[in-house]
Order: sequence, then C-alpha cells, then structure tokens
Amino acid sequence: MANTKKKNNKKNSEKQTKKTASVNQLAAIIWFAVSILLFLFMILPTNGILTSIKNFIFGVFGIAAYIIPLYILAVTVVYSLGKLCGINKVKFVFGGMLLYFLEAFADVLATSEKLSYGEHLSQMFSASTWKGGGVFGGLLGNALYHGFTKGGAIAVLVVL
Repeated sequence: MANTKKKNNKKNSEKQTKKTASVNQLAAIIWFAVSILLFLFMILPTNGILTSIKNFIFGVFGIAAYIIPLYILAVTVVYSLGKLCGINKVKFVFGGMLLYFLEAFADVLATSEKLSYGEHLSQMFSASTWKGGGVFGGLLGNALYHGFTKGGAIAVLVVL
C-alpha cells in the first residue's frame, strides 16, 4: 500500500514538472515574440497606428525604448535555459536598475528649463522631442533636477 502511494506521488510530481516546463516554455516564446516586436517597432519606419504605438512606447520609456527589447530578450533566453536563479537573477535586477538610472540621466540631460513636475512628465510623454527618459525616467530625473539643479542631478546619478 505504501509502495503504491510513493509511485502515485512520483507520477504526480513528474506530471507537475512536465506541466511547469511547458508553461515556462510557452512564456519564454511569448516574451521572445514581444521583445522582437518591440525592437522592430523602434527601429523600422512606421505610419498610421504603428506610429502611435511607437510614440507611446517612446513616451513611456524614452531613449531606453531601444534597449528594453534587448534586455527582455536576454532575460527570456536565460529564463528559457533555466539559468535565471541565484547570481543571474541579481544581475538582471541590477541591470534593470541601471537601465532606469540611464533613463533618468537622459531625462536630466534633455531638460533645459524648469517646468513643474506634471508639465515635465506630460512633455516627456508626448514624445514630440524624441529625447529624454520618457515618463519613467522623468519621475526620478525631474525630481533630482528640481532638488539639486542639473549639475547636482548628474553627479547623483553618476554616483548611483
């Protein structure tokens, strides 16, 4: 009787492992496709609705919109190989933080006048200038710009 329970538990755990592996594989394929589509949106000339999508992506992420698809692709490849654990996970978290600080740095460099916080974010989201860190970079970059001026904000971001 006990031997049958062990066999059933082993079969159930094998089924669960196969199911988890197939879900992980499907997720990796979806994220791979998303990263390729985002990259193509950013580098290819577009018109119509695709231009609106491109402007939205740039308005949210700013200049990092060109790097984020490559970052997602790298995370997807490491995840699909089953090596997204331990030190690799820490590296990708810090890579994401570095990407965010790059957005803020681009926002500080692109800022030439003191606008209110809300006006600055709406200007960054409009993507009319195609420069800066977008809304995400503007959240940190503009706060640092108002708190430390341009030179101080650059110094803080370089130290971070």
